[in-house]
Amino acid sequence: MIDYLVLDNNQNREFSNSKTGRVLGPFGNINVFVGKNNSGKSRFLRSVFINENNSCFDINKLNKDWIVLTNQLVASIASLGNPYGVRSAHQQKYAEFSKIISEQYFVNPSRSKFVEFIGSFEMLPKVNGINIPILDDQRNINQITELAQKTISDLQSSVQKVNVGHHLYIPILRGLRPIQQDPSGFTNSDVYGSRTKKDYNIQHPTAIIYTGLTMYEDVKKLLLGTEEDRNLIAEFQIFLGKFIFEEKVTLIPKYETDVLHIKIGDKPQLEIFNLGDGLQTIISILFPIFIQKNNELRVFIEEPETHLHPEWQGKLLLALKQFENHQFFISSHSNIFINDSSTSVFSVKNNGDKIFIDDVNEKNLLSVLKDLGYKASDLLLSNYILWVEGQSDKIYFNSWLKLEAPHLKEGQHYSIMVIGGENYRHLLSGEDGGFNLELLEKMNPNYGIVLDSDKESPRSKISESKLKIKELFDKKGSFCWITEKREIENYIPDNVFRNAIMTYSQKSNIQILSGPYDNRNKVIDHDIKPSLKSNIRIPDEFFKKIQKYGTDAIKNAKVHELRSMLIESLSKNSSQEFEIKKIKVAKEISKCATEVPYDVRKKLITLVEHIEKAN
Repeated sequence: MIDYLVLDNNQNREFSNSKTGRVLGPFGNINVFVGKNNSGKSRFLRSVFINENNSCFDINKLNKDWIVLTNQLVASIASLGNPYGVRSAHQQKYAEFSKIISEQYFVNPSRSKFVEFIGSFEMLPKVNGINIPILDDQRNINQITELAQKTISDLQSSVQKVNVGHHLYIPILRGLRPIQQDPSGFTNSDVYGSRTKKDYNIQHPTAIIYTGLTMYEDVKKLLLGTEEDRNLIAEFQIFLGKFIFEEKVTLIPKYETDVLHIKIGDKPQLEIFNLGDGLQTIISILFPIFIQKNNELRVFIEEPETHLHPEWQGKLLLALKQFENHQFFISSHSNIFINDSSTSVFSVKNNGDKIFIDDVNEKNLLSVLKDLGYKASDLLLSNYILWVEGQSDKIYFNSWLKLEAPHLKEGQHYSIMVIGGENYRHLLSGEDGGFNLELLEKMNPNYGIVLDSDKESPRSKISESKLKIKELFDKKGSFCWITEKREIENYIPDNVFRNAIMTYSQKSNIQILSGPYDNRNKVIDHDIKPSLKSNIRIPDEFFKKIQKYGTDAIKNAKVHELRSMLIESLSKNSSQEFEIKKIKVAKEISKCATEVPYDVRKKLITLVEHIEKAN
């Protein structure tokens, strides 16, 4: 799988990333490229498809070579100003520059540092505002740049080349009905494929272009082929029945006809063109992908949503997710593909001189969608919305719903939207200062909400605003759960939570707080030597004894109480604590989740009932 893609010089004249120059990524299993018409989406897909000079890399495979080579680079830069071993002010400048470069890029090598290095080192004087006097001398710049380019060149030996023979391209020109005639009638020749090759100068004989026009002959050859071939077409029919038609499907290249026939369930056998353009589109896309299911394949698809209703777009996307050996690069305008949590989305913008391809995250997603002409209501096509307070909560609930109700599909049957902590107040506030559900109902009449109790002890009270929201939801008959425990993280079993933190943080000697009202975001790392801090918090129970007498005397407090209080407060303020990255922990937990936590399951069953009712 391509993790990052390094564009060659010709491509880099046309395409770029706003931050990393010629390095594009990170890519996932399904990558969706979105942008206005004529922004360059399909042009980019074709450029990667046909170009044998592209290189790609997996950062994990490169880490070893990366550390060795970059250490050599730092040492070389440090020695440039000291050819005779004499320490001088000039050499100190090189050493200073070397230290900055080392700290900037090579300490704890990571994805982002590697990409930044590859993408911008050719513009060395401008890298992240580094301003060292030696860079004022063009000869020095040339020397350092030459060393950097040699390092990049050496790294390329660890970079795998993209193999064009393992590429499949599905262009916008596609269909299942023969369109070319000769004196004897219509032929099954692939004029769409020939046209695509001619227009875009695709000359590689091993590159696969599939348009669907040859599918009649392709299915016939498999049915008349080896046992393995016949099993493959039988498996494809089962696949279509499971993910698309939801009943038995049979493909029939009927004798003395020129089009494929299809039989669905107990319905009469039909020519495939009688299914409608949408289903023909799905079959023409899935067939070449499925036939190559056992091979590692990169698949390029132009606008797969063409002719498809949103529900069928969701079915197609779900079907594509089943191919673990394949990596997809898709140009699209579909909010179904854009708004799915499992896709990696990239915006494509053309400023007239260059096409910029940048990854899309939650912060810039709305602006990208606005560029495409979507309104907020267009994004909420699922039949139920669950509002949660944080991105980690969204990950947990998606994971649990897949376990409890795998028939429910995100983006189709339900969506989970993040409101971000106290932002629920703005979402639900009315003009009179109270709470109402008008805004939620305008967006979608079927909705629910999950709120953290934020309780620090069994006796802690839930905030008045949250209780009012629950009362409002209960009156409407909508799902509302205010957690009994402090927050969602407190429902994760201790061993699962601890293992997830160890995996993402690479720390093994850690201690988590396991109580239902503890702050699980704070973790102790016993491998770090503690350093005490001066800010000591006096417990409320102890502080009340001071206030009672209105003086600085502590009449009812014993010395051992004061000592215990100081020890406890100092231990809590130890720098051994670090704060977890909640989203990374949630992702690790969701990867290996096999069951819903016992205390969550009852609430989840109720939530599933609400979602099913909305559908």
